[in-house]
Amino acid sequence: MVKVLFVCLGNICRSPLAEGIFDKMVNEQGLQDQFTIDSCGTAAYHIDSQPDPRTVANAKQNGLILNHQARQFDGSDFQNFDHILVMDRSNLGNVRIFEEFNEVTSKVELMRTYDSEEPNADVPDPYYGGDQGFQKVYDILYRSCGELLKRLG
Repeated sequence: MVKVLFVCLGNICRSPLAEGIFDKMVNEQGLQDQFTIDSCGTAAYHIDSQPDPRTVANAKQNGLILNHQARQFDGSDFQNFDHILVMDRSNLGNVRIFEEFNEVTSKVELMRTYDSEEPNADVPDPYYGGDQGFQKVYDILYRSCGELLKRLG
């Protein structure tokens, strides 16, 4: 079982969208028994909230139904997940604070490590932007999740 965790700031935009995209790809390939997929945020802003309505609308436009309740990252996620994919360098720093205490170095990567167009760039946060920003994030995550699945599947 491969356990994958997607991480952003509040767990209402980027990471639940990545979780939904990756979950759909895994299911389409019949690999659902081989993966555990989740997402969380590094901040406590939206604990127990549903994804942002704009994220939900964008997901629906792209054929996804998101079913997620926001939670905050904690140190136990290092023991519970094999791959921890963060959306940007700020969240990478937040996760690495926990990493020091868990002596885990190889599990954490930038999401766009797997992006063929802009490897290692940050996934922009669409929260303060319009609908186009959400679609741009979807496109980035779709490409990145596809490549991630090729490498893990």
